Amino acid sequence: LAQIGAKEVMIVGYSWGGNKAVLLAEELRDRGIKVPYLILNDPVKRPSPISYLGHFAWARKAFKFLIPENVSKCKVYLQTTKWPFGFDVEGVLSTDISVEHVKLPHNLMDSYPAFYEQALKWLKLFQEEV
Repeated sequence: LAQIGAKEVMIVGYSWGGNKAVLLAEELRDRGIKVPYLILNDPVKRPSPISYLGHFAWARKAFKFLIPENVSKCKVYLQTTKWPFGFDVEGVLSTDISVEHVKLPHNLMDSYPAFYEQALKWLKLFQEEV
């Protein structure tokens, strides 16, 4: 990113990719790169022992994802039907976080139309801003 002079990046992550998306946002924060848009689709914690704790609502709250301060807007889709459940998300006050609960199983979340609509909407905005 530094080689091409990127100052901002949009990130999308699904399932364990949601875990990686948050880690990437943290790395970008440390490099001074902003993330105006972050979309997480049923993000599941890694490693596996922690993701197993997702069976329990208290664990999904205790091991929630912390969104770093370089993220401006974060849209989260969480399914509510069966394991593996996505983990809760919390950010700093400056981060606009919106959570939508979806009645689909985890393995169908990547086909959820609203997820694609939001990603395309923010991608268009991102392209206009850069």
